[in-house]
Amino acid sequence: MSEDFKKDKDTGTSLPENTRAVTAPPQVYQPARLRTPLLQDTTNHLLPILRRRKAMAVGITLLCLGAGLYIIGQIRPLYQTSAQISFKGQDETFINTQIRYLKIAPLTMSWEQESPKGLSFKSLALDNNTQGTAETAQAPAIKPLSTHRLQVSHIPGSSLVELHYYGHNPYDIAPRLNHFIEQYIAQLNAKQLSSEKEEKPKSSPEEDPQYIQAKAKYLALKAQLSAFISKDGAINLHGNKQAEERLRSKALDALIERKRSAAYDLETLSLRYGEKHPKIIEARKIIETLDAQIRHERETLLGRMIDDYITAKTTFDAIEKAHNAAPEETSETTNTPPPVVQLVKPAHTPLTPIFPNRLQLFGITLLASLFFGIMVPTIVERSRKTFLCGQQLSNFFGLPCYALIPEIKATEHKELADYVLNNPSDTLAEAVRSLRLNIKLKNHSNNQENKVVLVTSSKAGEGKTTLSTWLARMTAKTGERVLLIDANLRDPAVHKALHGKNTLSLVEYLTGKSSLEKVTDTTDPTGLHAIYGRSIPNSVLDLLSSKKMGELLQETRKSYDLIIIDTPPCLMSADARALSPHADLLLYLVGWNKTKRDVIHKGLSQFLNFTEIRTALVLSNIDIKKHTAYGYGEVVCEDDA
Repeated sequence: MSEDFKKDKDTGTSLPENTRAVTAPPQVYQPARLRTPLLQDTTNHLLPILRRRKAMAVGITLLCLGAGLYIIGQIRPLYQTSAQISFKGQDETFINTQIRYLKIAPLTMSWEQESPKGLSFKSLALDNNTQGTAETAQAPAIKPLSTHRLQVSHIPGSSLVELHYYGHNPYDIAPRLNHFIEQYIAQLNAKQLSSEKEEKPKSSPEEDPQYIQAKAKYLALKAQLSAFISKDGAINLHGNKQAEERLRSKALDALIERKRSAAYDLETLSLRYGEKHPKIIEARKIIETLDAQIRHERETLLGRMIDDYITAKTTFDAIEKAHNAAPEETSETTNTPPPVVQLVKPAHTPLTPIFPNRLQLFGITLLASLFFGIMVPTIVERSRKTFLCGQQLSNFFGLPCYALIPEIKATEHKELADYVLNNPSDTLAEAVRSLRLNIKLKNHSNNQENKVVLVTSSKAGEGKTTLSTWLARMTAKTGERVLLIDANLRDPAVHKALHGKNTLSLVEYLTGKSSLEKVTDTTDPTGLHAIYGRSIPNSVLDLLSSKKMGELLQETRKSYDLIIIDTPPCLMSADARALSPHADLLLYLVGWNKTKRDVIHKGLSQFLNFTEIRTALVLSNIDIKKHTAYGYGEVVCEDDA
């Protein structure tokens, strides 16, 4: 017996061992797969599974990755814009009260149907001081804010309040938030000025430093923007060289310099090559790319200029409106009181969304795709109820697999029996020789003889009779004395394979009607001796378990080097189990991708729970093409447990 069986005995498993006492209570046999934790067993065989199922793994990974990327692409991005207002000089209670009001102000505030002057491109040209004959153009209406998208928070330790507004359109949320803040500032400052109307007389706006500074900043920005406004009141950035020169930045200057250099290179190349030369085409593409970058940079600078103009105009209008609403100046000039709230930082158009983080989602999608690409083939493989290779079979039951026998196509028993003799270099012949070699090697390694070999299977059609015939004839051809006994007295088939007659058979010998010499057929050309069977279904078990059957095997042990006993399927009858006490080795055949695990377990349990016979497995009827397609390359091999 192999070391593996001894270790299993030591660890408390139910595998049989010859040294076990006869009086010991029988133990229930469990496959090695059931004794190994599922996670550990799956991890140990994960790489072989993925190699066999690589097409499924790659397909599922790509499918999940594609589905994930599609879902990510369907997510609407969410943008955020922020603004800050200052309640300088106000106490904490007043600021908290205004924060609570700001959270509900979009519901209570009276919104104008149109955006105020200064918040649209066309309205930038509609001041009375603007030269030109442009008629007044109506700006598009700005929608009110949604309270559930507005967040208001107080910056600790300061008089600043920060407003955040969220939306899916980055070009819409900033004007809406600025419009809301402008109305709120105008409303709150107007209340303050009206409350101080009788107490503080109005002072001249021209004497107010804050007014002068706001007006100067507003007019300067307006003068800068006037160069970009066409007669119809629209912003016209491109084609106006004078206006473009006013938009300057280090990045823009660098891009312009790169364009000049690229244009010079194009002019140089034009002297050497034609219009369709690849270098000319590449140079023009570079110039087109630089033009696009320059346009984008100028549009960005113009956007910033417009935002600054909006901020300056909002502040100037608020101060001017406060002065106009104040009472007439008294004989003693007083300074205009500072506004209750001021806009510190207006909202700008956001460039990047705050959600989703596409890079992070892509990483999660990739990991999930790999996970499913690994798990699905693993689950499919682990849920298979049949066996596709000897290693699977050996690992599951904890028993050695001695050989993998390919399937051949033949219509008659005689053709099957002669196949290995007529095709000695075929894969099938090599597999049978490998089986015989493994039986011999186990003989020497365990110091125990494997002279009597019992061949059985779970059910019919798994090739036990054919394999018994092949193994017996190929061994006999090497010069060894081999005896093949057909103990399948329910459906005998050995005489058909060897083209013999079963008139005198094992039945006649066991019933005492004939001698051993007469029932033994010695006419096979390979030198094989055979005892045929004959069908007598009513008393088969009595004959096979009789004392004379034991005497037959004891006597033939002295005369033959190898005795092979072909038996019926063990799940159909107890004949094989009745003969197991007289055998040294049990070869249990398993149909490739056919016999299910629970069926094999039931068959093996009949021997391993009640007898001491050494057992080895043989995977038979292997379809070589499908075997290779499933990713199993070995056909003629030994998989030891």
